[in-house]
Amino acid sequence: MIAELWKGPTAVVQGVLDPLNDALGRARQLAEICPDLQVWELQAGHCPHDEVPEQVNAALLEFAEQVMSREGQHGATSSNNAIQRTPPSERVAVAAELTS
Repeated sequence: MIAELWKGPTAVVQGVLDPLNDALGRARQLAEICPDLQVWELQAGHCPHDEVPEQVNAALLEFAEQVMSREGQHGATSSNNAIQRTPPSERVAVAAELTS
């Protein structure tokens, strides 16, 4: 269902030590079914944004740079232009946590 609703680039920043569920398994499953999804598997628990914020920030910055680089290849002359010219259907969806 997710793959049908969203076709744009997506980042999943997942704590692989999450004791509450099989978050790693779900992150990997999403990567298999979503065509433009990238997973960062962090050595953190349920709240990687609290536990290892520097790693989460690094992953999100890397992802944003990749998306902006792609946009630049499509004729944008600056990062601001790339953001403004990106249609809503292709804006970046970032999931810091997978919910059950």
